Formats: sequence, C-alpha cells, structure tokens
Amino acid sequence: MIDEVLPLCFQTGTITEIDLFGSASLGIKCFFMSAGTYFPLHDHPNALVATAVLYGNVKYLLLDKTSRPDKLKFSKKAAGKPGDVMFNTLKYRNVHSILALEDSVILDIFMHNVNEPGNFYKVLKYEKDCKEFLVQQDDHEEENKSQLT
Repeated sequence: MIDEVLPLCFQTGTITEIDLFGSASLGIKCFFMSAGTYFPLHDHPNALVATAVLYGNVKYLLLDKTSRPDKLKFSKKAAGKPGDVMFNTLKYRNVHSILALEDSVILDIFMHNVNEPGNFYKVLKYEKDCKEFLVQQDDHEEENKSQLT
C-alpha cells in the first residue's frame, strides 16, 4: 500500500520539507525529494545531524572541514538506501551533498536545533593526490551536482 500512496507526495523537480518537531535542542525534518533533485554542498554550523534514508535511493558526498576555510578533505562518497544513516558533527563529515537517484524520503535529526544559516560551497578544484577539495563559500544554492556523479 505504501508504494501506491507515497508517490502522491512527490512533485517533479521539487523537494518538499516537513517540520516534524522543533525545539532549541532538537529538530526533526522530513524531506520528500523527487528523482533528480539534490541538496547542494553545504554545512550545518554548530549542529550534529543524523540523516536516515526512509524510502528510495540517494547518492551522497561527505567532506571534512580542515584548518583552512578554502579546503575540504574527502571523507566518503556512497549510495544510500532505506535504513542507511549518515552522521555529521561539527568537525566530521559536516559538509555534504545529497542527490535523489529516484523519488526518496530522508529524515534529518538536528541536535542542537540552530537557526543559523549554513554555508554553501562551490568546488573550484579537486586535488586527487591528497583528496582535498579547493572550495569557495557560496551565498546561493546554485551548485553543480556533477560532484556526486
């Protein structure tokens, strides 16, 4: 039955966000990502985030911050399927991007629930030998999803 009802929640080319719970210390959000939509490379300042794939399949890229704001270190690139959970802390895998390979539902749990806007990043160069990304902070969400392919 869920396979008949769930597709009604998706709108082509959009990500629908639903706030399930919010307090100063905890935020829970559900995202309905239609196939091909993505969250560009971004971070969550001052928050621990757990992201679970509830439905569908996604591809994600996780990067670690370094002592330099213009360099990020490769951490992990993988596909996520229902039941998979990604953890991000302030220093570990905090910069990430998610692409919906098909209609997908993800659940984000933010601990502590800050309302600070995060940063978006534009990749300028990837240095394969040391697995580092040279980046520039971006004020907008225009991002090239080729980082995930």
